[in-house]
Amino acid sequence: MARHTEDREDLLRDATALVPRVMLQVEIEERTVEVFAGFRNGEALSLYFDSDPVFHFNSAGHLRRAFAAGHILKASQGRLVSWSPQRTESRVTMASEELTTEKQEQLGKRMLALLCNLKNAMARQQFTLMGQVPADGDGLERLSSWLESHSGFTIAELPNVS
Repeated sequence: MARHTEDREDLLRDATALVPRVMLQVEIEERTVEVFAGFRNGEALSLYFDSDPVFHFNSAGHLRRAFAAGHILKASQGRLVSWSPQRTESRVTMASEELTTEKQEQLGKRMLALLCNLKNAMARQQFTLMGQVPADGDGLERLSSWLESHSGFTIAELPNVS
């Protein structure tokens, strides 16, 4: 792991394992947010709201990984484990801690609110398409369909895609 963090890469260009993928500009909670969405292995969605938060779902729509408030979160046996970098002058280590039920519920509520806001903005056509790969792909339709069919908060058993 790098000792210094930097802005994320150009996901629209570089996230080649996610097809289709789209980048939108959306008004969410009274601010403009860049939303990146890409699909891996069929229905496994990765969804970025700017660079934080980030949600990765498996093909069943269960949350498998996330990045929120500077913490890496991974699913483990239906619970979320937080991995936080601990930096010193010479190295970076990772500390892990299982999230309390209350913190998991807070994350779930936050995630569902963002998904609902995105779904509503897309339904009203209140977004700007910044780009998509492939250019003539069905990324918008796939994202809209995924948002319509996934309205709950379930944590995966494992952080893996499948």
